[in-house]
Amino acid sequence: MVSAASKLSEKARHDLVIALGYRVEPDNECDIPHVAEILGHWPGKRTLDLYIQLVLKILAYFSGL
Repeated sequence: MVSAASKLSEKARHDLVIALGYRVEPDNECDIPHVAEILGHWPGKRTLDLYIQLVLKILAYFSGL
């Protein structure tokens, strides 16, 4: 059983794919190696969406956006 905390919303996945500079292709978003790597480092605390929001803030900070 997958808990709601460990399920990534489509919006969060979409935002992450865009932030990483990939084109949005709904069928291939799971196959992007960088997304899989980032998701693999989720510590399991709080929700996966909150973790992705933190990653997006970090990407924005270091890219100067």
